[in-house]
Amino acid sequence: LVSPPHLLLHSDAAAIEEVAPALFSQIREECGVESGGYAWSVAHRGFKLVAFATNSKSGETFFFSHDGRFIVKTISDKEAGVLVRMLPAYMAHL
Repeated sequence: LVSPPHLLLHSDAAAIEEVAPALFSQIREECGVESGGYAWSVAHRGFKLVAFATNSKSGETFFFSHDGRFIVKTISDKEAGVLVRMLPAYMAHL
């Protein structure tokens, strides 16, 4: 998921963009995660995301989904591009 950290930290309106949704949907399916449950966990309205401290080298921010089932990480456009390029090999690995 990609979102500029300032939107999540300094606004009541979070902007979340799922990169390569079809591929990640396949990954979730392979891992037994139901799409509806995932969407409810990550995009639940009326909940403020809870950031937690890490020693992340990238300086990006991590959040728990409202129910604690998932971790959401902000990433740069560059990191998103690298991730998308890695996905086909990751899918083959699964």
